[in-house]
Amino acid sequence: MKEVKISIGIPTYNRLNFLKLALDSCLNQSLTPYEIIIGDDSSNDETEDYITNLNCNIKIVYVHNRPGLGQGKNINKIVAQIDTVSHKFLLLHDDDLLEPNALLDLFSAVEHETSPCVSFGKQFIMEENGSKDMEHTEYYNNLYGRTLEKLQHPFSSVESALFQQFPNNGYLMDNIFFKTEPYIYPENEKKIGGAVDFDFGVRLAQMEYKFIFVNKYISDYRLTAVSLLRNGNDGSNYAYSVVKKIPKSKELNENTRSVCLDRFVRQAIVRAVRDGNSKEAISLFFDGPHRKYIFTLGGLKRAMLVIKSFIFH
Repeated sequence: MKEVKISIGIPTYNRLNFLKLALDSCLNQSLTPYEIIIGDDSSNDETEDYITNLNCNIKIVYVHNRPGLGQGKNINKIVAQIDTVSHKFLLLHDDDLLEPNALLDLFSAVEHETSPCVSFGKQFIMEENGSKDMEHTEYYNNLYGRTLEKLQHPFSSVESALFQQFPNNGYLMDNIFFKTEPYIYPENEKKIGGAVDFDFGVRLAQMEYKFIFVNKYISDYRLTAVSLLRNGNDGSNYAYSVVKKIPKSKELNENTRSVCLDRFVRQAIVRAVRDGNSKEAISLFFDGPHRKYIFTLGGLKRAMLVIKSFIFH
């Protein structure tokens, strides 16, 4: 295997207990990372004190943001710190973990690729206490197309991003992207909401990055009180609007586009209501992809939400 320098970026916020575990999973990789960059939005000094006194043989770059920047801008700052000699970048959320062979498995899949690419694999779902939930692990990997069938009949890069086969963290990518692009454009952060990772994946695909799925477990996604899987703050309304704007092409046929819109539209309505955007909620409710749901039980419940939103906002 040829030499590779991998930078790992970890954005964190007031979660030192989880960060310690995430760091341990990075420091105990079978393929050693070149550096770990920590962007800290914490309101206290606990994480800074811990990192200052941490003894390890891997380069640690620590930045304490005062005041905190928020997820997107924090990651922008992290990628700006990547050493110029580094080849690859992996993003890891502070409450998640890498499996011991994560870097090795991800790099082995792209070692001989000559064009810009990103590799990723399956995720374990774990409870807040760290115990693996195999029922939800199987459910979500199947839902997002992280399966043997999709290894044999892969998505296009655009499809992988839209169907969210491309995960929200735990992927290995070429650093060249960040020479011209930020992780997120700050002016777009408000409208993107919880879809920061979705937006990033779509942009990668549109820049013709090759998406490579590895049919192995790469990371552990922790379900906490603020997890996107648990609280529904997933930016579905933004994701829906993105899919609507992508033109039909050989990489995104009409059937695939319809499936994506169907996946997002119901949650997009709920999200618009929660955001107090009654006009958007009404528009989504009567849009083509949702019409077949209008007279279902779920459709009637969403109708009540939309009506209440319109009256009280």
